[in-house]
Amino acid sequence: MSRGPVNDVVAGLGPRRAEVLAVLRGAPGPLDAPTVADQLGVHPNSARFHLEALVRLGLAERRAQERSAPGRPAVVYAASPTAPLGTEASYRELASALADAVTQHGRSPQERARRAGAAKGRALASAEDTGTDRPVDIVVRTLARLGFDSRPAAKGRRVDITPCPFLDLVEQHGEVVCAVHHGLMDGVLEQLGSSLEVDRLTPFAGRDRCVATLRRTVASPAH
Repeated sequence: MSRGPVNDVVAGLGPRRAEVLAVLRGAPGPLDAPTVADQLGVHPNSARFHLEALVRLGLAERRAQERSAPGRPAVVYAASPTAPLGTEASYRELASALADAVTQHGRSPQERARRAGAAKGRALASAEDTGTDRPVDIVVRTLARLGFDSRPAAKGRRVDITPCPFLDLVEQHGEVVCAVHHGLMDGVLEQLGSSLEVDRLTPFAGRDRCVATLRRTVASPAH
């Protein structure tokens, strides 16, 4: 029997990772990677990749399967009964980035926050199964993991972000919060080796959305 609605905790997961979590949540007990792979029709290494990502996100638990026969015990996975939910998970990520910001060196809180956001973006992108996805689509997926409902626009040169899940923080710390998000998107793009970067992030560009405008980076001239 399922432990709860999958969508409550996977709003920002990619479709395959959400399927892996759904299998875990619907299973009567822990499963190993080959079993998950068999249910989804994917390679066991692919299933293991997504299972480990879910463990890092706190959405799944890894344990050694008890066995009576000698040999190395199998590794099995189960959905976490205390997985972070929706905005709570988003705040956890943001709080982590802001905590990093106070330990960074920079000329202003905004610069420190932007650097911390970039570090978080690089870390999140390094855990992504990028495949052939466009960098802007991976940025959107990363933002979704933090509670944003985002979509690419203008042929991949703009990201419309709606709604902001941190409105109560923005009222008091808007410059820092927005700097974290700006840096986060830049960090994702940097980790992916993309030539794109965030040109500007415009808060409340519309009644219910913020807009990130992207641009191609300009290579430094050779000396």
